Amino acid sequence: MNDFIKNAIRFVLPSKSLRVKLRNYIQKISGRNLYIFVSGANNKIIIIEDGKEYVNDFKKIPQAIKINISGNNNTVRLHSPIAKNIYIIIGTPETKSHKSNDNYVEIFPIKITQSAWLNINIQRNNNSLIMREETVITVRCSMLMGNAAKLEIGRNCLIANVKFALNDFHKIYDIETNQVINQQKNHCIIGEHCWFANDTTVLKNAQIPENCVIGLGSIV
Repeated sequence: MNDFIKNAIRFVLPSKSLRVKLRNYIQKISGRNLYIFVSGANNKIIIIEDGKEYVNDFKKIPQAIKINISGNNNTVRLHSPIAKNIYIIIGTPETKSHKSNDNYVEIFPIKITQSAWLNINIQRNNNSLIMREETVITVRCSMLMGNAAKLEIGRNCLIANVKFALNDFHKIYDIETNQVINQQKNHCIIGEHCWFANDTTVLKNAQIPENCVIGLGSIV
């Protein structure tokens, strides 16, 4: 039904700018975030506010948040107050064959400056992402996670234009045995009070202890 409605709106309003205005108007009068799409079974978006948990209560999700889930048994936990400009994609809703299962995202109260954003793109299964409180994103931060990746970011970090790439997104075979040699699990840990300068890339299995400065253009 969601696909039918979206296609009907595109037919009636071919202009993207008009569709955005319509969406914003409906959001304003309904009080509901229309940028939340969930397909599959047992998916949960949990808002933690004043010690209470609100499960799949989309009215509790700020309108500057976009969440798109395609798959089963995925959980997103957002602790209030929730920063603006967070975009979370789990699976690929446009492609039915690319569904992602058993993924976990938890974001404690962080700060995203006015022109910055956090983009989390999780593909495949069994990924885990935890961002601790008081972390600040000042430019653009993207997180790409593939299969069985884990990313933990400690509290009170400062993140500029940084990319976390925690999967190869392709297979490498041993030429003699024909065995895949790069699909092992990976666990990336960022300690507390770390400062990431512009154009930094963090790869799988990186271990960064607390109180570190990652300089401009670094690859870790």
